[in-house]
Amino acid sequence: MRLSFYGAAKTVTGSCYLLEADNLKILIDCGIFQGSEDIVKLNYEDFRFNPKDVNFVLVTHAHMDHIGRIPKLVKEGFSGKIFCTHATLDLCKIMLEDAAEIQASEARDLNIKLEVEEMSHQILYDKNDVKKALKKFKKVDYGEKIVLSPKITATFRDAGHILGAAFIEINVNEMGKNKKIIFSGDIGQRDMTIVKDPEYPSDANYVLIESTYGNKLHKDVEHRDEALLEVINKAYKKGGKLLIPSFAVQRTQDLLFRFRRFSISGLFPKEPVFLDSPLAVKATEIFNKHREVFDEEILKHKKPFTFKELNTVSSVQESKKINDMLGPLVIIAGSGMCSSGRIIHHLRHSLNNDKNTLLFVGYQADGTLGKMLKEGASEVNILGEDVPVKAEILSIDSFSGHADYKGLIEWLSGMKKKPKKVIIVHGEYESQKAFKSKLESLNYSCYIPELYEQIEL
Repeated sequence: MRLSFYGAAKTVTGSCYLLEADNLKILIDCGIFQGSEDIVKLNYEDFRFNPKDVNFVLVTHAHMDHIGRIPKLVKEGFSGKIFCTHATLDLCKIMLEDAAEIQASEARDLNIKLEVEEMSHQILYDKNDVKKALKKFKKVDYGEKIVLSPKITATFRDAGHILGAAFIEINVNEMGKNKKIIFSGDIGQRDMTIVKDPEYPSDANYVLIESTYGNKLHKDVEHRDEALLEVINKAYKKGGKLLIPSFAVQRTQDLLFRFRRFSISGLFPKEPVFLDSPLAVKATEIFNKHREVFDEEILKHKKPFTFKELNTVSSVQESKKINDMLGPLVIIAGSGMCSSGRIIHHLRHSLNNDKNTLLFVGYQADGTLGKMLKEGASEVNILGEDVPVKAEILSIDSFSGHADYKGLIEWLSGMKKKPKKVIIVHGEYESQKAFKSKLESLNYSCYIPELYEQIEL
């Protein structure tokens, strides 16, 4: 049994692992690389394997760093089946269609700037490629055993990360011996607002585990609502705009539900909240459709993502009007790392005003505009314009959809006995090294693979 690492090895993004066993090639996730220019360039390289040779793709969840290259995979010859949970498939549809549209739009803008007529900007795929890819998806239930061959089965378990997220158990009978390998995908925090807590794995020979927060603890988790409300009220009193870059899937819905509770309790100030993300609006509709995977608390609310102060923004014209409005007001917009989307335009118009506040509530990858701002940049270039940063920059890390290192260790410790090897992926190298050290102090045998490395299991 061979395992190859074609993404998220010594980096957070680009999850893509190829498992070879029983004459089958099984790809677990096929995401895009995000972050610095050098990292993003990896998306445009040829796959280091032949897509035509891959038999199956198993998808852990619908974030772009786990699904973003699937249409490219199909475009280049993959013809097998793609398995994921019901909610993940619905989210994949809107996420991939949006990605294709963004690529086409960016290509058009660049061509106009360069004054050329033909499409000169390289794109990974278009909407037709997305449509072809979506036809290959097959829905599975949590706990359902998928037979990939007489000797290989796969089972999806609730990872508690986002709607529909799963960690995947693959059982392989090799020369009469059973081996189990678990791919963690992204493991969520416990006691979050929308999805259920992560299930615990029972046993495995090998575990690939994410390490996004392998060197960090989420501080003040019990007081995250108070911290959020404090920022909202502080920004309100300044009379400016509160800008919140937010991932369209899960983080936005988490914020909306918390805002709803503030509003119902009379704690929310009298100011409008603008959800300026068409993708987030579509994602919210999908969340409402999949109440079967909600946690107990949110099920008490028939309309958990609405409140009287909320205004959803659809058109570009409506979005532009917000830039001319005076505060106090709140803007929630994508993308979560400020790498694209409408938040870019709001930042360009708002960062140079010290009355305004920028609040980060999610992970910021190295090389992104969000990371630069979070680390204290005094000036940033946005859409070719140098913008001075005078707005107050704040961050609440406890909203992360990822477990911290204690949460990851707790998840691993749910197993009946320690696996033969814990393979640490999906993290910056410093985070991985720190997490490896913590696990080894607990007598786990660990390994950090290189990008494109192949190992025998």
